Amino acid sequence: MTTTLEQPTTSTATPTRLRFMVYGIPVAQGSKIACMNRHTGKPFVVDSANFTNAKGEKGRLDAWRRRVEEAALAAATEAGWSQTREPITVEMTFLLPKPARSTFDVPAVKPDLSKLFRAAEDGVGDAKIYHDDCEVVEIHCQKVYAETDCGVEIVVTKGGAL
Repeated sequence: MTTTLEQPTTSTATPTRLRFMVYGIPVAQGSKIACMNRHTGKPFVVDSANFTNAKGEKGRLDAWRRRVEEAALAAATEAGWSQTREPITVEMTFLLPKPARSTFDVPAVKPDLSKLFRAAEDGVGDAKIYHDDCEVVEIHCQKVYAETDCGVEIVVTKGGAL
């Protein structure tokens, strides 16, 4: 994990920008699936990325969100970041695996950028980097093909400006 921070020039300042990398193949937070509990007959909803399919393969969303949360917590601790209650800008660059053959130079294919962002943002929120999602006032997000390691680079800036 790589962490950098930028801070004002005063000696008592706290960091205003937190940058960290989460390694692994990013997982999108998909649509919801309605299910029925066979014992109680009551309906419930699960995220499609965590749904266990007919082959018994469980989704990877929870593990990905935990990985993002752990990386955010480690970076915040290392940088001396304190939770904030002010406008926040979030930048995310998703580094996705490049297929053997690609029509475009960029990953203009699934998974959706907005769903990738949602999953990673929830992981950052779980780490309490900021008080509430409503404080995010600006988002910059992109998908690119990874040259080496897959993952997401995340930058959180206090003050809501890049």
